[in-house]
Amino acid sequence: LLAFAGAALGAVLSLWTVDLIMGMAPSDISLFQLNTVRVDQRVLLFSAAMAALTGIVFGLLPALKVSKPDLLEALKHGSRSGSAQSSRWVRSGLVTAEVALSLVLLVGAGLLMTSFLRLLNVGTGLGTERILSVSLTLDSNRYPDRAQQDGFFQQLARGAESLPGVEAASMGSGVPPDGGGFSFGFGTIEIEGQEAGEPDYNQMLPYYTVGPDYFQVLGIPILKGRSFGPQDTPESPRAVIINQAMARRYWGQDDPLGDRMRVGSSGTWRTVVGVARDVKSFGLDNPYGDLAIYYPYSQQPNNHRKLIVRTAGQPESVIDSLRQLIWTIDEGQPIHAFQTYDDLVAETLTSQRFYLTLFMVFAGLALFLAAFGIYGVVSYSVTERTHEIGVRMAVGAGRSQVLRLVVRQGMLPVGLGIAIGLVSALGLSRYIESWLYEVQPTDPWALASVVLTLSLVALAACLLPARRATRVDPIIALRAE
Repeated sequence: LLAFAGAALGAVLSLWTVDLIMGMAPSDISLFQLNTVRVDQRVLLFSAAMAALTGIVFGLLPALKVSKPDLLEALKHGSRSGSAQSSRWVRSGLVTAEVALSLVLLVGAGLLMTSFLRLLNVGTGLGTERILSVSLTLDSNRYPDRAQQDGFFQQLARGAESLPGVEAASMGSGVPPDGGGFSFGFGTIEIEGQEAGEPDYNQMLPYYTVGPDYFQVLGIPILKGRSFGPQDTPESPRAVIINQAMARRYWGQDDPLGDRMRVGSSGTWRTVVGVARDVKSFGLDNPYGDLAIYYPYSQQPNNHRKLIVRTAGQPESVIDSLRQLIWTIDEGQPIHAFQTYDDLVAETLTSQRFYLTLFMVFAGLALFLAAFGIYGVVSYSVTERTHEIGVRMAVGAGRSQVLRLVVRQGMLPVGLGIAIGLVSALGLSRYIESWLYEVQPTDPWALASVVLTLSLVALAACLLPARRATRVDPIIALRAE
């Protein structure tokens, strides 16, 4: 009855919890097949089966024990303590297992929390954070050729620069670290005059298609060469700007300016005209490396671009002016949501925040169950040993001695569970290593904070029944059996 009641309550709560968690999931959740997670008939049948198994196993074992009692021992030692010692070992073992499993989840949550906090403190490399962007996609029927598309975006950029509160404006496919575009599995970078290296089809290469003044708007210095300008026309030789990481990897100490390169064996040859400072191009943790390249819009046209502005004050203060400007140029132009730089950075952390939330939820539940399990075992032990505690107090044991006795015996299986859990956590934490940023799976601060948290919760769970034990009246306790 208890097992099925718990399963029924858990099934009802899961309906709300799953919807809540899926609501916090990243937009690319379908990539991880998580969009198929739901409470369906299979989940309910599994829950019912687990409830039945739990009820049978954990109800049958003590039932078998009391069905064959040792009457002589029971009469000698009292009805409550005939099999107390063996039962105490079983209960302690269950507490140890529960604490060990809880610690594994808490260690995972602690490592992800540490990693997330360090990501929040990572700089993107941009010169300013007063950035506002808005995505615009032109209707190809209304703007059928490239000249019309370029005319709209150029007029928009010039108009944005003249607005009060706007310091500079440009166009781009994205703002670091959103990874404006990327080539995955492109093979290799080929440098004209150099022998091609081995293809690396697992490499991710973020790239941005940008307009004039893009680097100035975002505060990305051009360390060598020049930025894109009027000379980069559709008819001129194809140009590209690379970042420092690209220059170091493929040119070493040589100067890349003037050399031609292409992405993949079938790519277009482009001349390197500048080297830009490294920025976080694809997420704050740059899971695919630090390489990045930039193409000019004039040579890589499309009907989708982002208007990017640097503001003098709060970015939100110019949203209405920009919206009015866009509709002045084309009153029928759809406008996607405006996005501040802070919103953009938060969006790049969506996946990490989602994994952290999952671990925190499960770790919190595990900690909650462990605390109640410890409290239940220690509380039952105090009730079972009421006679013994009364005898101890009758022969002179003080309240502090009884308190220490109960707490010590309650914390012993907790300490063993922590030790087992730490060993298990160190073995399993390597599976989440790819989710961590500048945090080792053996991070001592994360492990220490988890052990301290679990120990304090366990101590609190032991203290409540221990305080009750100190208030036992010896006379009543001696009469109890």
